[in-house]
Amino acid sequence: MRNIIGFLIRTCLIFSLLLIGKSIYADAPINLYAATVPIANQSATAQAAAFGAALSNVLIKVSGNPGITAVPIVATAIKQATQWVQSYNYVAADNSQIAVQFNPDQVNQLLTSAKQPVWSGVRPQTLVWLVSNDSNQSQLIGSDSNSPIPGLLQNDAAQRGLVVVFPLIDLQDLSIINPQSIIQYQPDVVRQASTRYAHDDILLANISAPVAGGNNNWQVNWTLLLNGAKVDWQTQAADQKTAIAQGMDEFANNVFTQHQTQAIAQPQANNNVTLTVYGINSIQGYSSVNQYLQQLAPVQSIALATMASDHVIFTLTLNSSAQALHDALAAGNILTPTDGNSENSLVYRVNS
Repeated sequence: MRNIIGFLIRTCLIFSLLLIGKSIYADAPINLYAATVPIANQSATAQAAAFGAALSNVLIKVSGNPGITAVPIVATAIKQATQWVQSYNYVAADNSQIAVQFNPDQVNQLLTSAKQPVWSGVRPQTLVWLVSNDSNQSQLIGSDSNSPIPGLLQNDAAQRGLVVVFPLIDLQDLSIINPQSIIQYQPDVVRQASTRYAHDDILLANISAPVAGGNNNWQVNWTLLLNGAKVDWQTQAADQKTAIAQGMDEFANNVFTQHQTQAIAQPQANNNVTLTVYGINSIQGYSSVNQYLQQLAPVQSIALATMASDHVIFTLTLNSSAQALHDALAAGNILTPTDGNSENSLVYRVNS
């Protein structure tokens, strides 16, 4: 009977994967070694300029250094970005944007030559509590809002290789937190409301539109809670997008500064490891683990090797060391190592 049940579970898993495979990857994590940038036309000159802009974006994401393009070795490399391109394609209907994928090994080697860090550990996930103030009204903005503001924050974070998520702002949230909890900074309320969401850090953003008789600027008050520290700053600009972008630059700088001591590692040559994960017995479980592994910075690609009734075996291609993968998995607290681990064959179990 047990063998029959195992067979049925395995069959259902495989069939479900075939049916909903696209949805599993719908929320793919940020690719640190790829960037999408505008391109003027399809000429060789325009293409070279776009490759340079894309490489600049990638180097900032991977190193965490917003001023890296001023480093002489890097500045020279950006002018020769074509040699690091792995693939590219035009993504806009009018061919006004180009998506460029760079070779991870070569990018890492470039950063090493420039004596720049490579952030190969897991990237933290930041929960954003967002308040919008307009016409003397304040409201919390969540993941299901029609407001463009969450998208602006997510895009700006992605440019630095970081992930931000938003709460639902449903009845459960509203029974705990309200706009004044953010505006007046009530840390106990914020932390209580945040417990239902997976996150590493918390970012509070209080956005105010220009008011009559004022300076006609958008203003954003920011508070970042991470590693037991509280950091405050303020940005102002004539338009909302610029005020948010300036604030997100400061956010990214603070996150990299706080996390780099435990997350920066030197890159090593590309290699493959086998990862066996026990405790996966549903399509939802497989999807969650698969997406989690994809977001780990040391992981370049994932292939499904074996699917059994109670475990799945993945083949992972790494862009850094196996130790970096161990460290990333330990930081994530999603999987726990079991007996039988070796350098290139890892055995883990899903935390209950």
